[in-house]
Amino acid sequence: MNATQPALPFDSSPPLASRRRKRNASTEATAQARADAFDKIKGKRGKRHLLILHAIAQHGPMTTRQVLRCLVAQGHLPPTAERNQVSPRLSEMAEAGCVEALDELRVVGDDTPATAWKITPRGQLLIEDSEPERN
Repeated sequence: MNATQPALPFDSSPPLASRRRKRNASTEATAQARADAFDKIKGKRGKRHLLILHAIAQHGPMTTRQVLRCLVAQGHLPPTAERNQVSPRLSEMAEAGCVEALDELRVVGDDTPATAWKITPRGQLLIEDSEPERN
């Protein structure tokens, strides 16, 4: 490239310092709104984990789509719910040791082959600890 040719749009040269974005100043109201939103999400997150664990404990090993259909049928999720409302929670619970994947893939109806999840003893303990004590 000679000096008279313009730079290409995909040029990998570093951006100019003057093009850096300025950070938004956070107000106290914004900080409080963020904290409130986090508290709401935190409460729902634990509940979703428990709902998934209960479904797998009740029905045995299930694929992500089977868990989703079960939670929709029980009224815990809206009929328009998507697989991505369950899948990340299963991954988090697998990392925590509450569920584990079966070795073989499972085909359910017209679904593509998918991993089936089963509850572990640690997941069972989590369910038992979450249930209210009965006198």
